[in-house]
Amino acid sequence: MLGYIRPWTDELLMKDYKRYRAVYCGVCKRLGALHGQFSRLALSYDACFLALFFLAFVEDEPPMQEEACLFHPLTRHLTAQAHPLLDFAAGLTCYLGLAKFQDDQRDGEVMRSLLPSLLLRTGAKKFRQANPHLVPQLEAQLQASWAYEQLHAGQLEVNSVDQAETFARAMADLSGQLLDLIFQQAAQLTESSVFSQDKNLHLVGLLGQYLGAWIYLIDALDDKEADEARGRFNPYRGLTREEYLPLASRLLAEAQGQADSLAALFAYYKDAAIIENIVHLSLPHQVDQILVKKDKAERGHERSL
Repeated sequence: MLGYIRPWTDELLMKDYKRYRAVYCGVCKRLGALHGQFSRLALSYDACFLALFFLAFVEDEPPMQEEACLFHPLTRHLTAQAHPLLDFAAGLTCYLGLAKFQDDQRDGEVMRSLLPSLLLRTGAKKFRQANPHLVPQLEAQLQASWAYEQLHAGQLEVNSVDQAETFARAMADLSGQLLDLIFQQAAQLTESSVFSQDKNLHLVGLLGQYLGAWIYLIDALDDKEADEARGRFNPYRGLTREEYLPLASRLLAEAQGQADSLAALFAYYKDAAIIENIVHLSLPHQVDQILVKKDKAERGHERSL
């Protein structure tokens, strides 16, 4: 989980911000309680969105309590207490965090990723034990993504816009299938009558698929220059700004538009305004922020010449 699925806090009402923070703090506290205090450093906005989205279908609220925490000992915030969805998001954080650091190790970044891998190993093991049917499917998707990168890495040396689009769509689809599986599993944990209907379970999986594709695409856009410098796979590697920025923007807009349309189909018990803020407003805003950052970096580079 890479932390891109976040609210646009400037556009949130204060009550909605407090609610979002309560869930965020709840996932963080469950990480510490279940998997050790160091695992809390792996917490991401994506994990919070997963818990918040599916809690919107749960009629019974998890208990809320004002608490201080290890990282903010002098202030007390409303914090969601133990709930299966918070525990699922916490365990998934460890599992996917470990997978990411193992991928870094395969790319040669052994020392940089060794300590985080060790700290997340116990939490990832617990997640595997708690989700014996889900995890083999997730591991198959992660392996497929890694295999695709290895198969096509050499072709990036002579990349083209058309080829980059093929690579980006293929990798985004694999990322989307991963989140499709995760969303369908989380839907089952709600025990909501909404997801007793196959149609709604399929739709929420599709939502996960488009959000997963969007996450891959925005990360590829954000990390393009860094991946090139490290020799890592990136579908836009070797393309000029004039070539890859319009392509990346178009693909991201497609994925976000589909996710937005699907999210609008559901009837939420609560937190509809927060979900709309994230999917409808914040995702395009995240893209705009990255484009602004890249423009500033380019101007700075030109001035240094």
